Amino acid sequence: MRSRIEVAKLLATVTIEGRQHLLLSRKRAHGEQKHGQLELLGGRLDDDPPFEGLLRELEEEEDSGLLAELVASRRPTAERLELPGAVYHVYRLEIDPDDLGLLVPHESESLGFELVPTEALADPGFWVELTERTVQTLARLEFL
Repeated sequence: MRSRIEVAKLLATVTIEGRQHLLLSRKRAHGEQKHGQLELLGGRLDDDPPFEGLLRELEEEEDSGLLAELVASRRPTAERLELPGAVYHVYRLEIDPDDLGLLVPHESESLGFELVPTEALADPGFWVELTERTVQTLARLEFL
């Protein structure tokens, strides 16, 4: 049993026409404040190691299996972030734009996937679209 919450997240980027975008999921969490907000894919670790936990979470959140397959084959290295009350393991992955149409959000986990241009993240007014933890994570990764 872990003494602190541990989370594995995927920082998926896509470059389209020279502009970098983040692939985010619009959270399905009925009755919670974060319902409808954008977040990085991934989630809380159970007793699994971070990499295996990320693969499990991606298999739960993306129905085609492509994201989990890409992560498994490329084996990105995690960046460990200490956030208030939790340890985040963030894995970076560049996705080919041609693969975007193959991604299928799991309807019980997500209201859909969205591409957000990284320059939109510079606007604090946009941050209300993001979960609080996503704002904290992106700030630590110097995206905000």
